[in-house]
Amino acid sequence: EDGRLAKRQDGPVGARGRKRPRAQWPIHRRRVRLRAAGKRLANGPRLGPARAQCADVGVRSFRELVAWQLSADLREEVIAALAHPQLRKHVQLCDQLARAVESAPGLIAEGYGRFYAGEFVRYLRMARAELMEAQNHLDAALRRRAIDVPTFERCWTLSQRAVGATTRLLIATHRRTEGDHRR
Repeated sequence: EDGRLAKRQDGPVGARGRKRPRAQWPIHRRRVRLRAAGKRLANGPRLGPARAQCADVGVRSFRELVAWQLSADLREEVIAALAHPQLRKHVQLCDQLARAVESAPGLIAEGYGRFYAGEFVRYLRMARAELMEAQNHLDAALRRRAIDVPTFERCWTLSQRAVGATTRLLIATHRRTEGDHRR
């Protein structure tokens, strides 16, 4: 009798025996019901790559994320620019710039593989900050005349696009996780 009552309270029938609308069911029951119906789950925390589908991203790998692609393109462009002998004279600036552009795609990929969507948001924030740090170092390299203007403009444009894509992904994912208490 007690076990039956507990099941009834968790499901579509409330404690008073009245049928509740699906929106008022406990979240774990809604998930089970949606999975059974073959529909994509749109609420609650998602595990691993499925979380990106929750945020309407619809990707199966971090490589499909535009933010990761642009960050990786920026990384390759900056690494190629770092080979220039004029820029290599500024050792500390080169190291900081290389670390900033190396870490941004890695943070996006690591965040994508995390367990909860709230963790993905946290890693996207860090990746965005790294991209902005790279912009700061690019600006410093230009002011020191360690990088030529066409190379700077290519890297700057890529960094702007990467920051924008990361910000849009961050906002979209954050909106979906506002009800998730397991951040």
